[in-house]
Amino acid sequence: MSKTKILIGTRQALLLLAYNWEHHLTRVDRITWNTYALHHPMKVKSGLVVCQTGFVFFLVYNIDKITQGHLPISHPPENHERTNDE
Repeated sequence: MSKTKILIGTRQALLLLAYNWEHHLTRVDRITWNTYALHHPMKVKSGLVVCQTGFVFFLVYNIDKITQGHLPISHPPENHERTNDE
């Protein structure tokens, strides 16, 4: 698959997730993602540890699901499954 097709697919997935965040998640779901994000700081490439927003975590956890044809999850995982390097 060409790099262009991959980028188009990724952009479409991001648009779908942004729409999902705004129109399909409840206020409680968004608060839950934001709270989860506060309790799970991430290490970025520069080595700094930063707190991301719930929206960023929602994207991180769901981008692979969308690009593989699965539905996004509306609640954060119970266990922190991703590594700090992601």
